Amino acid sequence: MLDPRQVKRVQTKLTSLGLYQGPIDAIIGPLTREAIKDYQKRTRQAATGYLTPTQLKELVEGVP
Repeated sequence: MLDPRQVKRVQTKLTSLGLYQGPIDAIIGPLTREAIKDYQKRTRQAATGYLTPTQLKELVEGVP
């Protein structure tokens, strides 16, 4: 389970990558899941919509 601050960071990073156009609301809803899948496809990983610990680290690093 992700902490709301982590979810906001993930959403912010996915927005900056052009993959997420939804609100930065700390809710992993359908738009966030789809953006995660798009990120996973872009990075040639299994598009599950669920972040691995490594993917989470990649997405939240450097995001305030």
